[in-house]
Amino acid sequence: MEKPLVSVLLASYNHEKYVEAAVRSIMDQKGVAFELLVIDDGSSDSSPEILERLSKELAFQYRHRPNKGLVPTLNELLSEARGKYFCTFASDDIMAPGRLSSQSAY
Repeated sequence: MEKPLVSVLLASYNHEKYVEAAVRSIMDQKGVAFELLVIDDGSSDSSPEILERLSKELAFQYRHRPNKGLVPTLNELLSEARGKYFCTFASDDIMAPGRLSSQSAY
Protein backbone atom coordinates (compact mmCIF):
# COMPACT_ATOMS: atom_id res chain seq x y z
CA MET A 1 0.00 0.00 0.00
CA GLU A 2 1.27 3.45 -0.95
CA LYS A 3 2.23 5.63 2.01
CA PRO A 4 -0.43 8.32 2.36
CA LEU A 5 0.45 11.98 2.06
CA VAL A 6 -2.52 12.90 4.26
CA SER A 7 -4.07 11.14 7.24
CA VAL A 8 -7.71 12.06 7.86
CA LEU A 9 -8.64 11.59 11.53
CA LEU A 10 -12.33 11.15 12.27
CA ALA A 11 -13.62 10.81 15.83
CA SER A 12 -17.28 9.81 15.76
CA TYR A 13 -19.82 10.12 18.56
CA ASN A 14 -23.59 9.71 18.14
CA HIS A 15 -23.83 11.06 14.60
CA GLU A 16 -25.86 8.27 12.99
CA LYS A 17 -27.76 10.74 10.79
CA TYR A 18 -24.58 12.27 9.33
CA VAL A 19 -21.64 9.89 9.60
CA GLU A 20 -22.21 8.00 6.36
CA ALA A 21 -22.26 11.20 4.30
CA ALA A 22 -19.15 12.42 6.14
CA VAL A 23 -17.21 9.23 5.42
CA ARG A 24 -18.29 9.08 1.79
CA SER A 25 -17.28 12.71 1.23
CA ILE A 26 -13.80 11.86 2.52
CA MET A 27 -13.46 8.65 0.53
CA ASP A 28 -14.51 10.51 -2.65
CA GLN A 29 -11.42 12.76 -2.48
CA LYS A 30 -9.22 12.61 -5.60
CA GLY A 31 -5.70 13.66 -6.54
CA VAL A 32 -3.85 12.79 -3.34
CA ALA A 33 -2.88 9.62 -1.48
CA PHE A 34 -4.69 9.60 1.86
CA GLU A 35 -5.81 7.29 4.60
CA LEU A 36 -8.92 7.53 6.73
CA LEU A 37 -8.65 6.54 10.40
CA VAL A 38 -11.90 6.36 12.38
CA ILE A 39 -12.67 5.70 16.02
CA ASP A 40 -16.21 5.56 17.28
CA ASP A 41 -15.94 6.96 20.79
CA GLY A 42 -18.63 4.96 22.54
CA SER A 43 -21.70 5.99 20.56
CA SER A 44 -25.03 4.76 21.88
CA ASP A 45 -26.84 5.17 18.54
CA SER A 46 -26.33 3.15 15.36
CA SER A 47 -23.11 4.94 14.37
CA PRO A 48 -20.91 1.90 15.17
CA GLU A 49 -22.93 -0.38 12.89
CA ILE A 50 -22.88 2.18 10.08
CA LEU A 51 -19.12 2.68 10.40
CA GLU A 52 -18.46 -1.07 10.55
CA ARG A 53 -20.40 -1.57 7.31
CA LEU A 54 -18.65 1.35 5.62
CA SER A 55 -15.19 0.23 6.72
CA LYS A 56 -15.77 -3.13 5.02
CA GLU A 57 -17.18 -1.51 1.88
CA LEU A 58 -14.63 1.32 1.54
CA ALA A 59 -11.55 -0.20 3.23
CA PHE A 60 -10.56 2.28 5.91
CA GLN A 61 -9.26 1.72 9.43
CA TYR A 62 -12.07 1.66 12.00
CA ARG A 63 -12.68 0.63 15.57
CA HIS A 64 -15.33 1.15 18.23
CA ARG A 65 -14.44 1.50 21.88
CA PRO A 66 -15.77 2.96 25.14
CA ASN A 67 -16.04 6.73 25.39
CA LYS A 68 -12.85 8.59 26.29
CA GLY A 69 -13.68 12.05 24.94
CA LEU A 70 -12.63 14.01 21.87
CA VAL A 71 -9.07 15.01 22.78
CA PRO A 72 -7.91 11.52 23.86
CA THR A 73 -9.56 10.06 20.76
CA LEU A 74 -7.85 12.51 18.41
CA ASN A 75 -4.51 11.89 20.14
CA GLU A 76 -5.01 8.15 19.70
CA LEU A 77 -5.81 8.61 16.01
CA LEU A 78 -2.80 10.90 15.54
CA SER A 79 -0.49 8.30 17.07
CA GLU A 80 -1.56 5.89 14.30
CA ALA A 81 -1.37 8.37 11.40
CA ARG A 82 1.16 7.55 8.67
CA GLY A 83 0.73 10.65 6.51
CA LYS A 84 3.12 13.58 6.21
CA TYR A 85 0.11 15.81 6.91
CA PHE A 86 -3.04 15.22 8.90
CA CYS A 87 -6.45 16.78 9.15
CA THR A 88 -9.14 16.22 11.71
CA PHE A 89 -12.68 15.97 10.49
CA ALA A 90 -16.05 16.02 12.23
CA SER A 91 -18.36 13.05 11.78
CA ASP A 92 -21.28 15.38 11.05
CA ASP A 93 -19.60 17.40 8.29
CA ILE A 94 -19.13 17.08 4.52
CA MET A 95 -15.66 17.39 2.97
CA ALA A 96 -15.62 19.62 -0.09
CA PRO A 97 -14.41 17.92 -3.29
CA GLY A 98 -10.70 18.55 -3.85
CA ARG A 99 -10.04 19.74 -0.30
CA LEU A 100 -7.23 17.29 0.48
CA SER A 101 -5.37 17.82 -2.79
CA SER A 102 -5.67 21.61 -2.55
CA GLN A 103 -4.52 21.81 1.03
CA SER A 104 -1.66 19.34 0.64
CA ALA A 105 -0.40 21.16 -2.49
CA TYR A 106 -0.40 24.45 -0.61
